[in-house]
Amino acid sequence: MWIPVDEDWRFKDEDMVEQRVSEGRFTEEQATAIRALGEQIGTRLDRGERWWDEQWASFEPDPAWRAPAFPGGWEEVPPTRAPPPSAYRLLPS
Repeated sequence: MWIPVDEDWRFKDEDMVEQRVSEGRFTEEQATAIRALGEQIGTRLDRGERWWDEQWASFEPDPAWRAPAFPGGWEEVPPTRAPPPSAYRLLPS
């Protein structure tokens, strides 16, 4: 999900869920759980609920920070399976 400060939230990379199912990285059950959680979060956002500190909306990283370098061979690490559907739970209200 993309939740910008002054715009409506939206799902992103929805097409990737089906691709991950076809690759065997998600099961259909996991994909269903992911979508259901997204809908639950979207419903809460539509109601104006926020469960994070609003100060994050104005966070800016220190310009002196530099992105770390990837270790050698990072692109060759095999993908891991997604967690089971029971792991996709709505945050407590």
